[in-house]
Amino acid sequence: MSFLTERERHTLALVCETLIPSLPADSGDDERLFRPGALHMAAQVEAAFERVTDASQQRQLRLFFQMIKSGLFNRITAEYYALVFRKKVYTGKYCLGRTPLQTFRETKHLAQAKMLDTLIEPEEGKSSVPDSNAEIFAG
Repeated sequence: MSFLTERERHTLALVCETLIPSLPADSGDDERLFRPGALHMAAQVEAAFERVTDASQQRQLRLFFQMIKSGLFNRITAEYYALVFRKKVYTGKYCLGRTPLQTFRETKHLAQAKMLDTLIEPEEGKSSVPDSNAEIFAG
């Protein structure tokens, strides 16, 4: 005797199809292995639930299947995931809502303009970067 209603059984079938989706079978493969619906997986899962649960747990399962078909539950769940898994907004002193990498790329030209070795024109044959501290203090 089944403890799920037709609607709850349909929901269980959708859950099974979501968790173990049908796949195209290659030539020579048994198609039943690639189509869980052909194995009547939902009916097997329901029978397993019936064997291992008591009346209280079966009532909770039925409530769960009714809940996941509820529009209100789906809306609340969608809002929760949108809130929890939204893109992180950086509010640091210089980021202004951009990621640190975006901030670096957009302001790199400012740092390059301030680099001392690019401000001094090198003499012919000499590098703009001193080779030793002696060159720095040689007047």
